[in-house]
Amino acid sequence: MNVVLEGPSDRWILDGLLKLCKRMELTTIDPATVAFVGVGGAEKMPYFTHLLSTEGLRFSCLLDHDTKGRKVKQTLIEDYGVPGVKVLTLEGAIGEGRDAVIEDLFDDAFYVDAVNRSYYGLQVGNATPVQVTLESFRAVEGGTVKRLTRIFRDSGFGDFDKERVARTIHSLVTAPDFNLAQYQNTKDRFVALFERLRLSFSNQIG
Repeated sequence: MNVVLEGPSDRWILDGLLKLCKRMELTTIDPATVAFVGVGGAEKMPYFTHLLSTEGLRFSCLLDHDTKGRKVKQTLIEDYGVPGVKVLTLEGAIGEGRDAVIEDLFDDAFYVDAVNRSYYGLQVGNATPVQVTLESFRAVEGGTVKRLTRIFRDSGFGDFDKERVARTIHSLVTAPDFNLAQYQNTKDRFVALFERLRLSFSNQIG
């Protein structure tokens, strides 16, 4: 089964978390049967799904739950004839009525730790070494990526690289001794997301 995603950060995160959840027996999805495919932006998803449909390949789409994601979902269903069961967004992933991207599914402490691990020892120009505190993160409003983009800008750290952090997260969660139980919100949100994907897969069989 192909899962079409907006970008590489989604792919690194979902691949790692699915392997972890399978190891912890939190999902019945076999990672070996799933290919996460980042297409380089939500706007490219209609073209890519058209190619998959033409080849007769099974797929599901997962979009951010934001203005662009909702628009692309509508386009896929209404203009490209993709069945609604195949088109998911992160709607409800962090609470009803809230926009969400994949990074928002993590506990604050988990993601901030991953950021600091990703940038450990790195110093940008004459700025102090890159280090984000949980307090400074929580003091800024908005989604996870938007908050860190602002913190990096205001601190002189340069551009925030979410793919760099996604790669670190993949390394962390695929380590044999990593236990997700210490991050309850992260566990619950990703388990729920994988169950939605499982249902999307099963509803396409037959």
